[in-house]
Amino acid sequence: MIAKKVDDLIADVVALDNTPQSQTTFSDQQIAKFMDEEMRGAIVPLVVRLREEYFVIVAPYAVDSTTTRITIPAQAAGFRLRDIYLYDANTGNFACKVNRINPDQIPYLYGSSVTLGFNQVPTYYIENNDIIFYPRLQQSYTAKIRYFKAPNHLYTYASCTAQVTAKLGANQVQCDNVPTGSTAVQDWSLFTGVNGTTLDIITPQSPYNFRMSVTTGLPLVAQAIVAVPGGNVVTLTSDAYNSLQAGDYLCTNDTCAFVQFLPFEAYELIKLRASMRILKAQGDPQNLGITAQLYNAAADDLASLLAPKVENMPKKVQPRSLLGSGATRKFR
Repeated sequence: MIAKKVDDLIADVVALDNTPQSQTTFSDQQIAKFMDEEMRGAIVPLVVRLREEYFVIVAPYAVDSTTTRITIPAQAAGFRLRDIYLYDANTGNFACKVNRINPDQIPYLYGSSVTLGFNQVPTYYIENNDIIFYPRLQQSYTAKIRYFKAPNHLYTYASCTAQVTAKLGANQVQCDNVPTGSTAVQDWSLFTGVNGTTLDIITPQSPYNFRMSVTTGLPLVAQAIVAVPGGNVVTLTSDAYNSLQAGDYLCTNDTCAFVQFLPFEAYELIKLRASMRILKAQGDPQNLGITAQLYNAAADDLASLLAPKVENMPKKVQPRSLLGSGATRKFR
C-alpha cells in the first residue's frame, strides 16, 4: 500500500468536490490540526466502540512491595485500560492476570489486610487516574499494562518526521530531511551536542506502529542532530540505533506525519470531518450538509467493515490441566 502522508491527506481535503478550492484562510498546519482533532475526537471513539484491538499496546512497569500506584499513561485514549498482567521479574514467567475491583469491595475481600497473603490473587482499583494494587504486592514483578494508545498528533511531514535512509555506524543515521518544527514542534536543527529531543521510531508501513517510543516505557533521546554535506545526520542513543531499521521514520515525540493504527478505510472519514470544519468556518451550510451526509454514510460503511475485525469469534481456552495430570487444553 502506498504511504499517505498528512500532506497527501491535506491535498485531498482541498480537492474534495464540496470544499472550496481557495484555501487561503487555512494553512496546511491548520488543516492538519483539524484532521488531528477530528481523528482523536470522533474517529478513534468510533473504532474503539467496535471493541476491536486497533489501538492496544503494552507498556511494561517494574513493580514490587514498595509500589503504591502507577499512573495511567497520559497517551491512553480516554484514560482507558485493557488488561494488567504480572510476570515474574526474575524468570519472566507469567504470574497472573490482575482483576479490577470496586474499592467498596475491599473490606469484604481481605478484611484489614493490606499485604498480599499466601495463595491470594492481587487486584487493583482506579483512583484519580492511578492504578492501585490491593493488597500490596510482596515480590518483584513486571506489570504489563495493555491500554488503548491514542495515535500520535498529526503534523506535516517537514515539521516533525524524517525517514532513515541509511545507518552509518557510531549511532548515526542519515535521514531524508531535518524537520523544521512548527509553533508546537521544535526545529531539530536547534539540538546539537549533548542537547536532544525525545523521538519516536515508527515502522515504515501502515499501521505505522511504534518500534521504540517513550510512551511505551522505552525512552529514546536524539543526542545530536546536525546537517552534513550530502545528507542530514542524526545521532541517537545506542538502544535507539540498534532498534531501528533503514526505512523507519523518526518523529518528534507524540507527533507523526502518518495516521497511526487506523485502517486505510478510515482516512476518508478524517478527511470528510476536516472538510466539514472548513465549510462550517466559511459559512457554507449547503455543502456542509452534503459533506455531513457523505460522512455518515462512510461511517456506517466503516463500522460494517470493521466489526468484527476477524470473521470468527475468539475461542475460549478451558484450563483442563487443572482437572488432572496429562489433560490438555481444549478450545470451544
